[in-house]
Amino acid sequence: MEIQAEDDLKEVEGVSVIVQDNQITSTGAVFTLQNRNSDCAFWFSDGCSLQRRLFGKWLNCISIRQTASTADSFILLPEESIEHEVGWKNKYGSLSSGDYRIKIRMEKMVSDGNDYNIKDGEYILYIPFDL
Repeated sequence: MEIQAEDDLKEVEGVSVIVQDNQITSTGAVFTLQNRNSDCAFWFSDGCSLQRRLFGKWLNCISIRQTASTADSFILLPEESIEHEVGWKNKYGSLSSGDYRIKIRMEKMVSDGNDYNIKDGEYILYIPFDL
């Protein structure tokens, strides 16, 4: 799967996404993130967003209701794979058929030998899918 970058954010290098058949539905998705880097980790949260392709452009999906929630945070360590589940029914409702992508903002983390520290700013990862 190709990873794309927004104009103002850097492309995530060395991270791939695996989506098994039938793991994306109109109400959520389950996918595996793989960090193939040996020298950096990536921090991200559940606070991802959805975009839909309409008229050849990617547009942000509009929330149907404000949801008060706290987003869990995750660290994708070097050479690690983690399965991640995202639900969007409460925020966006059930999606109709079309071209979509999940948008995840990530922070690159580099080890100083004792701990991981955020470095190089924000990155973005897209997970495209069709319903």
